Amino acid sequence: MGYSYENEVILDSTNLLITILVRYPAIGTVQLDQKHDQLKFTFMLKSLLEEDAFSQFVCFMQRYLDGLNYIENKTPSELKIQKSHFGDITIIEVIRDVDTLTQNEIALIMELIYQKFQKQLITDSDQSNVFIEEELIFQDEVIKHSLETIKKHKEEKKIIAFRENGRVLVFDR
Repeated sequence: MGYSYENEVILDSTNLLITILVRYPAIGTVQLDQKHDQLKFTFMLKSLLEEDAFSQFVCFMQRYLDGLNYIENKTPSELKIQKSHFGDITIIEVIRDVDTLTQNEIALIMELIYQKFQKQLITDSDQSNVFIEEELIFQDEVIKHSLETIKKHKEEKKIIAFRENGRVLVFDR
C-alpha cells in the first residue's frame, strides 16, 4: 500500500482523537464527525448533577469560552454543552465545530471541567499518565497540527475513540 494524502488525513484524524484522550484522561470519549463538522467530548461524573448546578456550569464555561473566542477573534458556529444521566452517573457532552476549535480552547475546556468537577470526574484508573513538560508540549503540538489538517481536508468520516481497561480504542463509524 503506497502513500496517499487521504491516508494522511485519516491518520491525522485518528492521531487527534488518541492524543486528546492520552493528554486529557478525564475525557471518556471523543467523537469526530467531519460530515457535520463536529468534535464531541464526553465526561462522566460519579454523581447526579442537579439542573441548577449544571446551568451555573454552562454559564461559567460559556463566559470563559466567549472571552477566549473574543481574544482569538473567532466566532464558533457550534458550541453545545448538554447533560444526561445513566443511573447515578452524569454524562456531560461538549460539542464544538471543528473549523473554529483550537488546541487552546480544548485546554481551556479541560481546565474548566477540572476546576468544577475534579473530585467527581470518572477518569482512567491507570494513573501512570504522568508526563514531563516536554511530552505535554509535544502532545499539544500534535493536537494543533491534526486539527489544522482536518480543517483543511474534509472527509465524510465519523470516528469515535474511548477508553477501555487502560487502552484507547478508535472506531470508524
